[in-house]
Amino acid sequence: MALTKAKAEVLASTSNSAGGTTTGSWINVSDAYEGTIWIKVTNGGTGPTVGLTARIDRADDGSGTNTYVLTSILHDTTSSSVGHYRVRLPEGVSYIRLVAAGNTGQAVTVESRIDKVTAL
Repeated sequence: MALTKAKAEVLASTSNSAGGTTTGSWINVSDAYEGTIWIKVTNGGTGPTVGLTARIDRADDGSGTNTYVLTSILHDTTSSSVGHYRVRLPEGVSYIRLVAAGNTGQAVTVESRIDKVTAL
């Protein structure tokens, strides 16, 4: 028997302005047996003075009830640096979102998707 897999965009590629915050929408992952969240962070030609923090939140529903931080990743400040980060989706998580913030001095581009197993 083959696994059934699906992918979903957690956050489309977006530029997070210096000192700004980008918050993605809640994504329903309650149908996933397991999954992997992929995060890509790209600094511009002039790196930020403080790196971008990509935070994955989890919640019980799409309105953010009982929100907790699943994990947080700090990207570097190197010019033109591209970072690829992988986060395992724990069993039992119903909703996730990505929040990008903390970079100063320069904008930083961030994007994320999730690959999940939806049937065994």
